[in-house]
Amino acid sequence: MRTATRSRSTTSPSTSKALALVLKQEHERHAARLADIRRISTKLPVLDELMAALAAQKVHVALEELRPYRRVLDLPETVTLRTGLFGDGHDATVAATLLRLGFKVVWTKQGAALGRFQCEAIFKRGHAHVHAYVPAEWLAEACEQGLVTAATEGHHPANDVGRPLAAAAATAEAGA
Repeated sequence: MRTATRSRSTTSPSTSKALALVLKQEHERHAARLADIRRISTKLPVLDELMAALAAQKVHVALEELRPYRRVLDLPETVTLRTGLFGDGHDATVAATLLRLGFKVVWTKQGAALGRFQCEAIFKRGHAHVHAYVPAEWLAEACEQGLVTAATEGHHPANDVGRPLAAAAATAEAGA
């Protein structure tokens, strides 16, 4: 019994221009990601304690999203930390855990331009800086508690009064 032979394509996969372009793009993307990892590699040990604390609270950290954050303060050692892209509600847990581990808020931004991420903050402990997205409610509470004040860099509600919001309210009530 004879088997039918199939005609072969005249272009082999190894000579395809589209394949060459796709492979080139992927190699460049991979090289850029490895360069990002090398940039933050000396700062990642600081996150070990944070990652363990978050894992104990069943908070998943998106390791593929760990990358340098270079948009503000020109801090090359800032690492962006995300817990997911689908509004899993863990952003407040991340912020609370950072504060519990001794990090301080050094920069915040609030605004609709951030899309689903309404607010963001940079936390600092020693020479380590961690960038995280935070809920607007968390930022408002942080201002009321004095964790974010007018001295904190960025755009946030505490800039409007120059001191913690709770203290401003108490002063206004006392004066009335």
